[in-house]
Parts: sequence; C-alpha cells; structure tokens
Amino acid sequence: MATIQVKAAAGIKIAKENEPRNYIPTDDFILVEDSHYYRKAIADNDIELKVDEPAKTGAKADAK
Repeated sequence: MATIQVKAAAGIKIAKENEPRNYIPTDDFILVEDSHYYRKAIADNDIELKVDEPAKTGAKADAK
C-alpha cells in the first residue's frame, strides 16, 4: 500500500490507526499508510499532509 507523511494539527491529539494509545506528533511528519482513516482525518483538518514540492528544472531554475 502507498504511504503518506502526516502530522497532527496544532492543538489536536489524534491516535494512529489501530494504535489507540500512540498519537501522531504535532511537531514532525511521520510516514503512515495511505488509508481511509488518515484521509478522513486530513479532510477534517485533524492532521496535515506533507506535500513535496516539485523539483526545479529548466531554464528558469538555472537562471536564479
């Protein structure tokens, strides 16, 4: 299954999937399986999804 990187939103305490006593940190992204549990938490703004920026290529990147 695919994985995603997430962290808990500020002020939110949310458990990891199938680990009710183990919580997602608010200060650092962790790697988790891309499941309905985490997608629902993202939609509810309980956790944040890390979005990788595309690599800069081409003439514009070289000109800087």
